[in-house]
Amino acid sequence: MNWPLPPFLWYTSSMENNDIVYGVHAVTEALQANTGNKLYIQEDLRGKNVDKIKALAAEKKVSISWTPKKNLQEMTEGAVHQGFVLRVAAFAYTDLAAILKQTAKEENPLLLILDGLTDPHNLGSILRTADATNVSGVIIPKHRAVGVTPVVSKLLPEQWNTFPLRV
Repeated sequence: MNWPLPPFLWYTSSMENNDIVYGVHAVTEALQANTGNKLYIQEDLRGKNVDKIKALAAEKKVSISWTPKKNLQEMTEGAVHQGFVLRVAAFAYTDLAAILKQTAKEENPLLLILDGLTDPHNLGSILRTADATNVSGVIIPKHRAVGVTPVVSKLLPEQWNTFPLRV
């Protein structure tokens, strides 16, 4: 799926838990998409992943904080963070008009409309499947349903920042 959407899509900028991504791959993707605000690295962590992510953060002018493992575990509510947590900007859902305009250009467009989905693992899995099957866009409700959370982001395809998703 090749969408002409801006690559600066992500989360809320409040201090809640839904404004972070964690893990090597999710943090790297978010940094490459220029969505990172502050990077937390486990204070005793060393290796090529650390060097690579530090260099990327420096290139993107994202501040780095060396943080105890216990604090990272609290930030991620015990999830596997691999020593990396990144505070990110708000996820920007695609405008419905943009999705409809794009689907009108496709030969066999398919919109996926989800309702009442509350489990972030299920949403992430559905979005991966939607991407693999060339779904044109996904529409989810604003209330009483899961949105894009750190759990969902870890399950999204690598090109998560260009996936057409609308609330």
